[in-house]
Amino acid sequence: MRTTINYSLALFLSCTLAVLAAPGFAGDRPDINATTRIVYAHGTRKASNIFTIKPDGSDRRQLTDTQAKDWEPVWSPDGTGQTRLTNHPAKDKRSSWSPDGSRICFQGYSTGHWELYTMNPDGSDIRRITSGTADSKHPNWSGYLK
Repeated sequence: MRTTINYSLALFLSCTLAVLAAPGFAGDRPDINATTRIVYAHGTRKASNIFTIKPDGSDRRQLTDTQAKDWEPVWSPDGTGQTRLTNHPAKDKRSSWSPDGSRICFQGYSTGHWELYTMNPDGSDIRRITSGTADSKHPNWSGYLK
């Protein structure tokens, strides 16, 4: 019996705190525990969910509650929103934001090997940007090149 597991790119974009305006700012060094959070996937091989936590390990918050594999969360450049961008049986992972925040690149496994795709931050306008018989993986946008 063959089982299909739903691997979804779980891009969860959650609010970040502005360092200079945040509580705990002391002089020129902010209290990192008061101004930042870490986002991560937690679970088993069959199901995982997305959580955030303060750097000292306190204030753990669960953002998703699914029986699928929510994994590899990434903060958006502006730190706003929380959005699932793909939800289908294919495997999607390793997302990377464009420097201006207008596109997201990720690797997807739906053609028998890994290909690279881009999409808008709301999950629309998905475009495959590589093709071939070998895997294309681990996308990472550069800064602006001249």
